[in-house]
Amino acid sequence: SLNDSILEQEQNQVNSIVRIIILAIFAFPSLAENVEGIGLTQQVARAIVDFSYEDIPDEVIEYTRYLVADSVAVAVGAHHAQIIKDVEKVLGVDGGDSLILASGTKGSLLEAVYLNAFAANVLDFDDSHVEIGHPGATIVPPALVLAEIYDKSDQEVIEAIVAGYEFNIRWGRSVFNYPNKFAEPWSQSTFQVFGTTVMAGKLLDLTEDELRRALFFAAANTPIPVYQKIGLYPGQTMSGLKNNYGHTARAGVEAVLTAKAGIQAEPTILDGDQGQWRMMAAKEFHPEHL
Repeated sequence: SLNDSILEQEQNQVNSIVRIIILAIFAFPSLAENVEGIGLTQQVARAIVDFSYEDIPDEVIEYTRYLVADSVAVAVGAHHAQIIKDVEKVLGVDGGDSLILASGTKGSLLEAVYLNAFAANVLDFDDSHVEIGHPGATIVPPALVLAEIYDKSDQEVIEAIVAGYEFNIRWGRSVFNYPNKFAEPWSQSTFQVFGTTVMAGKLLDLTEDELRRALFFAAANTPIPVYQKIGLYPGQTMSGLKNNYGHTARAGVEAVLTAKAGIQAEPTILDGDQGQWRMMAAKEFHPEHL
């Protein structure tokens, strides 16, 4: 069909775009340096606050627009998938202010975040990173839902999406960067929560303190690694929810909204030997990739 042809063309284009986008952004400082008296969580939060649309090269802005178009296209393309309808029923969607892309109905903000992220990944046409997974599904659809509700500009949306991609990929490399990682506890959902959190935190103008607390709530909401049982090995049943990106996206947005509401939390979730990397079953931590 024409729709399938368009999706295939976009997928081929976006596969190369994702590889380019991570090479083209130079605005985030390296967080691996020893900064006296400043822990890693604070460094991350400060870098996110300081990051600006003006820091983004023109070619990355252009590629980001392609990434947005790709995520929307594949989410809408999932309209025929029965599991989308099934999950809507599970969530009890019954109206709201946020558009659900696959069905064209309206739901609450968090329902739309969940369903749009899930729809963007369910066909497996979404963008891919050769090392990390599918960052777009948990970054772009939630950004569009938040932008609609909070009346954000195109520039603000692009700024937040780029920040989300940048941290998502760097964080994934820092926690799952060792040989035979697929033979160990591992899951894209486990680290993509943080890409969503950074995107949403940037888009909603969180302060440094709020971001540090949002990162804790993101960690608390993080699903455990389930890759070894997701259905990719002989004899296993494939999970209909796949990587559970709906939960992942909702967990990140909920973390930001919780921090923005003023709820307190430990502000050092990434720091030290008991940082989040260890809690998510990573064998090693490589902060130099941040």
